[in-house]
Formats: sequence, C-alpha cells, structure tokens
Amino acid sequence: MAGWMEKLCARAQALAAGQRLHLLIDGAFVPGLHRGVHPDRKVMLFAALPGCSDEVLDLSSFLMPFDPDDPSVRRILQRCSGWPMVSVIQAHEDVKRLAARMAAWTVIEADGQRFHLRFADTRRIPAIVQTLDPGQRAQLLGPATSWACTTRSGSWQAFQFDGADAEVAAFPALDTRQFAVLVEDSRIDEMQALFMRRHPRPFMPAWQGYDVLTLALQAAAASRLPEAALLDWCEFLWREGQVETSSTVADKLVNWQAAQADRV
Repeated sequence: MAGWMEKLCARAQALAAGQRLHLLIDGAFVPGLHRGVHPDRKVMLFAALPGCSDEVLDLSSFLMPFDPDDPSVRRILQRCSGWPMVSVIQAHEDVKRLAARMAAWTVIEADGQRFHLRFADTRRIPAIVQTLDPGQRAQLLGPATSWACTTRSGSWQAFQFDGADAEVAAFPALDTRQFAVLVEDSRIDEMQALFMRRHPRPFMPAWQGYDVLTLALQAAAASRLPEAALLDWCEFLWREGQVETSSTVADKLVNWQAAQADRV
C-alpha cells in the first residue's frame, strides 16, 4: 500500500492545472467499506438505483477524490490491498460529474435483459475498455485521459484516452457481440471463485490460478472436451496448483480422460 501512496502522490503533484485524480472503489469485495469515508468525500454509484437500501449501498461501487491529506484515503487503500477493487481515473471533471457518468453504466441492457456492468472490478477493466466503442467509452469516462488499475498479478496497467465531453448515457446498451466478449472475460474468474469456495485452503495465488485455468480451457477446446466434463477437468488441474505448459496440460488432459473412463 505504501508503494501505491507514493506513486499516487507523485502523480498528483505532476498533474497539469485543472486535472484531478479520482479513486474508483468496488465495494462488493469489502462490504460497508464506504462507511469509513465522510459523505461529502464520496459518491455512491448505486444510490440512484430503484429500491436502493443501506444493504445495497454497502455493496456499491463509489468514487472519491484522491487527496493525500485526507486520512480516509490511506485507510481505504489499506483495506483494498490484495483485492481487485481500486482504480484511478484522471480527468478535469469533478468527482460528482464523473460519478453521474459512471452511475449510468452500472446497469446496462443486452439481449433484451438488464445486467450489472462491474467496471469497478479491476479484472474487468481491460476487456471493458477494449470492447466498448469510442462513443460508449466517451459516455462512461467523458474527458478522462487515463484509467489505471491493478492487474491480476498486482502490477499497474494504465489506459490512455483523448478525452471527450460526451453527454451522460440515458440508456446504455451492449450489442450481442460485446456482451458475449464480456461474459467470456469473466468466465475464468467466476470458475476460480467457485473452486475457492469449494476448497478454502489456498492452492496458489489468484493470478497463477487464472493462468492455470486459461491453459485448461485451451486444452479442452483443442481436444473438444464435452461441456459436461469441462468443470471437473478445470477443477482437477486447478487443485494440482502448478503452472504448466500447453504441451504438459494436453498430456494431463489425456491421462485425466483415461482415468475418468476407467471409473465408469
């Protein structure tokens, strides 16, 4: 966390006149985290949702200005450490205007249904940035020129933008292709979350587990493994807790399938 603060302080000092840094926090990872921030220092993105309650707000993403002199900033970053839940947006807009833009995108329409778009989850940010078209990105981020987040391995990744003064989205929607891309992007994370609930003992760091499951799915696709066996195969390889190569994973899949056949 100390490294984060040092880097953010350095960035804040180097900002051009009128530019600001805002922290985007995904409250779902640490429910109620926002309660440690003064109401005047945060904007809750779920606040305008129909039927929003205190329980919903405790899971809400929220924006707050990065102010190195605000003690709550350091406390928030300490609580975020180790979770894919904090990103930094640079823009000349104040936090309330940026929050209005992002709040409009918390629920989107796709294929005739409404879904929560988890753009505050840093694992989702790269795919969201790459999948939205320029107009949609402008609606979400407006004149923001940078969006930086922690990757699955814990390093920082920054996306640069030209910035645009687009209007706040009225009814944000994704087409079928965009929605499919984002669903696929979340597949491994959701699979790993399931395995971690089944097996609380840590087998490997989350970033390593992601790499293992990526190889498992690639091997499954190459061998045309039936969908019914896919989850069991991925769980088997994940529980082994070893980073493999494509060739060794392919061999293990053959052996695993043979073992499964012997049990029938």
